[in-house]
Amino acid sequence: RERRPEEEANRLAKRQRRDLSNLKEVHARLAAEEAAAEDKRARLAVARAERKAEAPSRLGKHLYEPEHAAVLLTEEVTGSLRTLAGSHTLLRDRLKSLQRRELVEPRVRQQKVKSKSYLKYEPGAKGEKETEMHESALKVTRETSKMKAMATL
Repeated sequence: RERRPEEEANRLAKRQRRDLSNLKEVHARLAAEEAAAEDKRARLAVARAERKAEAPSRLGKHLYEPEHAAVLLTEEVTGSLRTLAGSHTLLRDRLKSLQRRELVEPRVRQQKVKSKSYLKYEPGAKGEKETEMHESALKVTRETSKMKAMATL
């Protein structure tokens, strides 16, 4: 029993000596990990800056999306190229050019939304429905007032 505290002290001293001898290796490993992380951060920052320089800045709510070039396949081209009809998208091309040069904000075509609920007119039914709804509402208010009166008692 007397040796146990001495043995514990020896174990603790031995562990501390081992940790001190490994301190340089641990420090070197941590420095290498930090350097690798810093290199990765720098590479990501450079890549992010390149992407930002390439892409046009965001002027409005939507991002600029370049339009795909309308190219006809060889099967679609019939006859000579002289008789081929021209592209009818000049206005759209000009708009995309202005958006790319950041003179006009990119826009998205809005879809028309139809109303989800329509009221159908039934001749002569309006008065009946009104009276039924009125009676049910009165019934509910009477019940709630009775419940409140019973709760206060």
